[in-house]
Amino acid sequence: VLSMDSTGIMTWFALVVLSLILAVGMAWSHVKRRITGQLNVDDVDD
Repeated sequence: VLSMDSTGIMTWFALVVLSLILAVGMAWSHVKRRITGQLNVDDVDD
């Protein structure tokens, strides 16, 4: 297990976790469309 004294390793670990969360969030619309076959559309009031 990682020790709390190694701040460099903890910083890199936090960056990797944050980047994975952001990547999944940005790609979720595409993943959901592949799984369900439904398109995501925005309702625009004219």
